[in-house]
Amino acid sequence: MERALELTGLTPLMEQSVLTLSGGELQRTFLAQLLAQNPKLLILDEPTNHLDLFTLEELERLLTEYGGTLLFVSHDEEFIRKTATRIVHFSREKLITFEGTLEEEEAARKAAEEAARRKAEEEAARKRAEEEAARQKAEADARRAKEEAEREEEQGEKLYFEDQCEKRIRKNPQDRGAFVDLADHFFQKGNMRKVEDACKRALKALGVEEDDYFTPQLFEAQKARAKDEMTRLKKMFESSPTDEIKEKFAQTRKLYDEKVLESIKYRLKKSPNTCSLHYELGSFYMAHGQ
Repeated sequence: MERALELTGLTPLMEQSVLTLSGGELQRTFLAQLLAQNPKLLILDEPTNHLDLFTLEELERLLTEYGGTLLFVSHDEEFIRKTATRIVHFSREKLITFEGTLEEEEAARKAAEEAARRKAEEEAARKRAEEEAARQKAEADARRAKEEAEREEEQGEKLYFEDQCEKRIRKNPQDRGAFVDLADHFFQKGNMRKVEDACKRALKALGVEEDDYFTPQLFEAQKARAKDEMTRLKKMFESSPTDEIKEKFAQTRKLYDEKVLESIKYRLKKSPNTCSLHYELGSFYMAHGQ
């Protein structure tokens, strides 16, 4: 008991009445009673409440010298820093234990919170990216589906139009309007081979060698086909320069020039007084050294 009184600084007050003790002295009295029992485990609840500075310092000294296990609850961070060697606290309905001082626990907790925050941000960013990718994919799929439906609808309309033209021609093989519609339809699609076929069919069906619509269209289709073929052969020659490809290109170029000249002459025959056509013909001859 004397050791407990000594540790708690109560030896000078041994003869004093309890009724005359201050709040801090009463707190130390209760602590002395506990220490007198020489406990191996000391449990304290807010031990620094109502203590003056001197008593608080004595309590900190006493507890740091105490050889048993000390378990206490406190909101006094300074007291915790000086006495605690293991921190236990509640966080989000979980009991977390940390071996070390309050400073070390706070540093570790802040690092863990920062890591958790970064992880949450990364997870949120990942989810946003996934959602955005899913949204873009859904939009792209919807757009492709719409385009495909439109293409199918357009293709269906084109096939239907072509079929209607063919029905008109079968009904009246000399239906010039049906041939015009068919050739114009293929021209708009850019299918010059079919334009050429439609024009040749029309001239044959009508029993004429020339026509104000089909002949110019035929020349345009033949020139376009020859030009496309030259472009194709040029690319082939660049990757594989052979004499065969070179010869084919020369033949196609000759065919193209022939169709250009035939087209100019035909238009001159229809409009002999058009100065621009005479100029076009002269330019053609000059370009070819004629």
